[in-house]
Amino acid sequence: CPETNTVSYDKSVFSDRELIGPFATRSGKMKLFVHFECATWAPEVFIDTESLQFRCVYEAYSRGRRLPCFSCGQTGATVGCYVESCQKVYHYCCLANAKCRALPEHFVIFCASHASRADMPMTQQLILAQAAMAARRSAEFDPEEEVTAGLDCPHSCYTGLRRNETEVIFSRKWQIASHDGWRLQG
Repeated sequence: CPETNTVSYDKSVFSDRELIGPFATRSGKMKLFVHFECATWAPEVFIDTESLQFRCVYEAYSRGRRLPCFSCGQTGATVGCYVESCQKVYHYCCLANAKCRALPEHFVIFCASHASRADMPMTQQLILAQAAMAARRSAEFDPEEEVTAGLDCPHSCYTGLRRNETEVIFSRKWQIASHDGWRLQG
């Protein structure tokens, strides 16, 4: 998020600019820190009920790195208008300046152009139905499908190996390798 002087929508729930992490990057290095608000409002991110950990944070971060905020123009935006055909995406901290309508109980926003739809009964029903589907998906979440899952092997931050994967360890000086049949040439 860009540095701004705007305050959060709800000071009692969200602190201004609080960083959480570290989260694993695709390579397994635990070096990704994100704003609490950004993680909470990103559509991919959810809290795993068993571990009480945020999940899919790297996926949201990776997607946001390419998306410019409709309000400030800087990349890193992760919060999009709820209307499916709308392409407007924002940083959490830019929502108030952009005059977006937020529904904090569902972590949904509507851009200024579509703000009037937030109060429509049909939209409310759709939000509740999609929230129920998302709850089922998070209950069926398979940690093995997450991009950064399983990177907790010893030295995985250096090797990038997942559990139950093998690697060849070799010594150029002694010209030997860890697996039978492997001989170094040259």
